[in-house]
Amino acid sequence: MSVARPAIAIIEYNSVFGADREIIVPYDPQFSRTAAHYSNLYFGASLAALCGLARSKGYDFVGSNSAGNNAYFISSELQHGRKPLTAAEGYVASRFAESRDEQGQ
Repeated sequence: MSVARPAIAIIEYNSVFGADREIIVPYDPQFSRTAAHYSNLYFGASLAALCGLARSKGYDFVGSNSAGNNAYFISSELQHGRKPLTAAEGYVASRFAESRDEQGQ
């Protein structure tokens, strides 16, 4: 089996979960985020969870985009010259709204 080892990984995170706790929505092949919770906000993983996974795979967390939904990781093997950040240091709250109330509005 061949395994890809990219130099850079960009991974979407759910900023609603905050920066402090490692939260992961369990995999379900039939998953529908609106069906899972009316808010439409129950999906993905927290930034802290992704940072923990990335560290275990040999990647440094180096920042988030300004919209607060993508995290940037660089292989620790590279001399990238960036200070690895904690989830709290690099967390950006989402700058967009896609939540719904119980009536779907």
